[in-house]
Amino acid sequence: MKQSLFLPHPRQELSVTRHREATEAEIWSAGNDVAAALGRQLYGRADIQASACKIATLQVTAKPITGNPKVPDNPNHADVEGWPTAKEDQKAIALKLAAAATKLIPPPSTPS
Repeated sequence: MKQSLFLPHPRQELSVTRHREATEAEIWSAGNDVAAALGRQLYGRADIQASACKIATLQVTAKPITGNPKVPDNPNHADVEGWPTAKEDQKAIALKLAAAATKLIPPPSTPS
C-alpha cells in the first residue's frame, strides 16, 4: 500500500470504516456510498487492525455518521486522530500504517 492513502489530508483526521459487526456487503456499500458522495471512483480497500493505528500520538475514535445530508450514514465510521502537525512526521506514521495494512482488495465487481 502507498503511504499517501493513510495521510490525513485535507483534514487533521483520517476517516475510516470499522468492520464491527458489518458484513462484507455492508463494508463495500459504505465505501461505494462515500465514493459516490465525493464524485470519485472506488478502486478498493485496505484493511488494518485498529490496534495497528495506535502509533505515537494516534488513537482511533468511533464517530458514527447519521443524519448528515452531505455524507452517507455510516454507523461504523471512525477517525484516526492525534496526528502530528509536521508533514514529515505524518509521512513517517503513514508509512508504518501502510506496512501494517493488507494489500489492495478490489471491489467485488472488479475482475481479478
